[in-house]
Amino acid sequence: MLDITRALNNDRLMRAMTGLNRTAFEQLLPSFSAAYKEAHPVSKTRKRAVGGGRKPTLKRLPEKLFFVLFYFKCYPTFDLAGLLFDVDRSQSNRWLHKL
Repeated sequence: MLDITRALNNDRLMRAMTGLNRTAFEQLLPSFSAAYKEAHPVSKTRKRAVGGGRKPTLKRLPEKLFFVLFYFKCYPTFDLAGLLFDVDRSQSNRWLHKL
């Protein structure tokens, strides 16, 4: 799996993998966060307790934004994106369409 935190902390790797430097990435993150929260609202009526189910591979919003930017810069197949992000190809397809 890619070391996303290493790429997020290294300006040269960020530019090579996403096409943006660290400053531009940080400027884009608030609008991505707002759009993500608007598209995925938290439900007030839960049927089950919080914490159940599979834990996500991309936990934080910067990692999700990195995945989208990486995909649009490199256009890997879903097989390759799944291999790099340590998920199945169908999951990488779902992520791209969801994010």
